[in-house]
Amino acid sequence: RGDPVRRGLILLGLALALGLPWHRTMEALRIEAEGRRVVLSLVPRDPRAFLTGDYFTLDYRLSSDVEKRIEADGWPDAGTLVLTLDEGDRVVSLDLDGDVELKANQARLGYVRRNGETVVAPERWYVAEGTGPAQQRRRDRAAVRFDDDGQGGRASCRGRV
Repeated sequence: RGDPVRRGLILLGLALALGLPWHRTMEALRIEAEGRRVVLSLVPRDPRAFLTGDYFTLDYRLSSDVEKRIEADGWPDAGTLVLTLDEGDRVVSLDLDGDVELKANQARLGYVRRNGETVVAPERWYVAEGTGPAQQRRRDRAAVRFDDDGQGGRASCRGRV
């Protein structure tokens, strides 16, 4: 009734095809529910692209701060930051992670420098079709959630945060 190796490979492929997207979805939902909230200031940038639908390209002021430290202080092109936050979860200061124990008002955040740009958080935020212009007028900060290691960011830009 068929080759058992072939049947096994088909079942393995099916398990991977269904299991990996499910795992990524569950991880995203966990970060959304349990992740540390950090509010990042946004730098104005092209608000949306009509060919790909309503979304915003997010450019964080923190990216520029990290870029300056990479250039001036010799930070590596990829690493983890320790952010010190105020009462509103906004960044007050940043430093390179030295595997220190975090205080209550601190959070870890991963960064990477790709193609000459430093990425600290999700680069796009998708909105409901047709709501882009209204969202653009009130967008100056993004609330981003991360896991304890500073990875897996999920952005939300609903108005002023």
